[in-house]
Amino acid sequence: MKKFSLIIICITGFFLLTILPLQAEQSDNYQENLKKWQQMTPEEREKIKEKFQEWKKLPDNEKSELRKNYRRFKSLPPETLISL
Repeated sequence: MKKFSLIIICITGFFLLTILPLQAEQSDNYQENLKKWQQMTPEEREKIKEKFQEWKKLPDNEKSELRKNYRRFKSLPPETLISL
């Protein structure tokens, strides 16, 4: 029983040490995104809502492919991005 308790404590500690920094980062992103959203015009907000509705309708495989392409695009060096 002591081994089981020790394992649970270790797993919980590991979980907290890995998840809490991610939550802080997500919280920062949330605050930044909220600020951007509040600064948008109603037309800009509506356009984003429409794009999101389109995104939700896409099949999972297409979403996955788009995410992969986005990550690849974001990893390009700045000089390559400028030339696009």
